[in-house]
Amino acid sequence: MNNERPASSATGVALARALETALPKHQRLFEDPFAHLFLGRFGSTVLRLCRHLGTRRILLGANDRLLPGVRGISVGRTRFIDDALDAALGRGVRQVVILGAGYDTRALRIRGSESSLFFEVDHPATQRCKCETLERVLGEQPSNLKFVPVDLERQGLATALEGAGFQRKEKALVIWEGVTEYLSESAVDAALAWFAQGIALESEIVFTYTDRGLIEGTKTFSGGSRILAMNRWGGEPYRFGFDPTRLRVELADRGLELIEDVAGEEYRRRYFAPRDRHLRGNEYERTALARRAGAGAPLDAGRVFCGPTRGQEPK
Repeated sequence: MNNERPASSATGVALARALETALPKHQRLFEDPFAHLFLGRFGSTVLRLCRHLGTRRILLGANDRLLPGVRGISVGRTRFIDDALDAALGRGVRQVVILGAGYDTRALRIRGSESSLFFEVDHPATQRCKCETLERVLGEQPSNLKFVPVDLERQGLATALEGAGFQRKEKALVIWEGVTEYLSESAVDAALAWFAQGIALESEIVFTYTDRGLIEGTKTFSGGSRILAMNRWGGEPYRFGFDPTRLRVELADRGLELIEDVAGEEYRRRYFAPRDRHLRGNEYERTALARRAGAGAPLDAGRVFCGPTRGQEPK
C-alpha cells in the first residue's frame, strides 16, 4: 500500500458494512451506524443510490457478477467475528486487540464493549484518517479505545501494545480481519508468534485468511483471477495465504488450537438462509477461530510457517 494514504481495502469493507446496515432490520446481519463516515465521495454516492431498491438490485447484482461471493464474504465474516467478540465479552474478556483495524467500529457498536479496552493496531496513515473522523463526529476519542500505530511489516507488537497499556497476563481476544493476505509471510508469522507466546493462555484469536491455492494458481475459484487483478491494480496485491487442509497442524505447531474454520457455504447456512437471503460467499477466503492452548513452540527464524511454496510438497 501507499504509506501516505489510507488502505483502499478499508474503505471497501466500510462500504459493505454500510450497505448491510441499510437493509431492513429482519434481513441484516449486523448494524454499523458509523461505517458511512469512512466512505469518501464514491462510496457515499453508491450508498445513496442503493437506498432505492431498484437501483440497489442493479448495482449490487452487477458487483456480484463481477466479483462473485466477495460481498457475502465481507458481511459473513463481519457477523462471525461479531459473534466471537460477543461471546468473549460474555466470558469476561476485558482486552480486545484489533490488528489492521482499518475502519472497524466494534469498540463503539457491540453491546458490552464499553466495559472492555480495545487496542486498535494499524498502519499510521489509515489510523490517522480514522482518528480525525471520530474526533470530528464524536468530539473526543472514546475512553475504551486506544490507537496503537504499528507497521506490521517493520515493527513488533509486544512493545507497542504494552506501552499502550495492554496486560499480557490477562486474557484477550485478538481480531485480525481482512489483513493477512496483504502481508509478507514473515509479518504474519511474527504476529502469530506474538500471540502464541506473548499473551495469556486461553486467549483467542479470530482471523481471516486467503486460500493459498488462489494466490499460487493451484486452485480455481469463481472470479478469482479478477479478484487478484483488481487488488494488484489497486496497489494492494495478495501476498500470503494458508492451505486450509494444513491450518490445524500449522497452528498446533505454534501452540494454538483451532476451534473453527468457516467460509462461504457456512455463512450461507448460518446467516443468509435463515433470513431468506440468496447472498453467497466465496470459498477462497476463510475465517478461523483459535485459542492459545500452550506455551507455543520456540521461534525459528528460518522456518516457513505457511507451508510449502508452489512445486513443493509438505514433509
